[in-house]
Amino acid sequence: MSRYPTPSCAVAAAPAMNPLRKVHGWLPALMIAVALLAGGINAASADLEVDRDRRILASATVETGIAAAEAGRLRDAITILTPHAARNHAMANYVLGLIYLRDRGALAARPTASHRHFARAAAKGHVASIFEAAFQFERGIGTARDMGRAIRLYQLAARANHLNAQYNLAVLLSHREAKRDDLQQAYFWAIAARNNAVRAGNDKMSDRRITRLIKAIRTRIPHQAAAQASSAAARLTGQPV
Repeated sequence: MSRYPTPSCAVAAAPAMNPLRKVHGWLPALMIAVALLAGGINAASADLEVDRDRRILASATVETGIAAAEAGRLRDAITILTPHAARNHAMANYVLGLIYLRDRGALAARPTASHRHFARAAAKGHVASIFEAAFQFERGIGTARDMGRAIRLYQLAARANHLNAQYNLAVLLSHREAKRDDLQQAYFWAIAARNNAVRAGNDKMSDRRITRLIKAIRTRIPHQAAAQASSAAARLTGQPV
């Protein structure tokens, strides 16, 4: 006898169905769906976190970007500084120019981008960027070589007492075919560079490179021209005349 009463209206008993068979049929599909859904949620969450992190970085200050660059987190620095550079923030452009200047591990050099950033900062009067742009014009880094523009930019940085600009300018103006006026200018900038090197305690620059340059130029100009250049350089650099 059956354990369960059969309805009186039934003509024949239907075959009994194993409820577990149904479960076994749809349970794997359900588990796969749940796993896929969870994976999608996790992936979406990860994307949201990445987007949120990028938004946080993009809204960070220039100082935060500089700190990231100094800590070696160059990609974070680029993310932080790029929006500021687009708004013509001179320091942001300058640091990006330095980052893109040479290969840095997995981050390849982008000399054209480097020059573009230096040029933008230079246009805002950023002295270090003026020097870097001048150097790139001199060497043809990220731009066509242009000695005229290099000298003009070196002069701008040199007038602001940028030591390396003064030295490079002295070297360029003291070339073998230089005329007397250029040689006097070269001597003036070489003396100014030496004065600034001494003031900055840069013994390597003052004792080796600049001293040799000064001696080489001095033999090619009259005493009076050398004296005038020395006095002018002292006034520019704040040294006793």
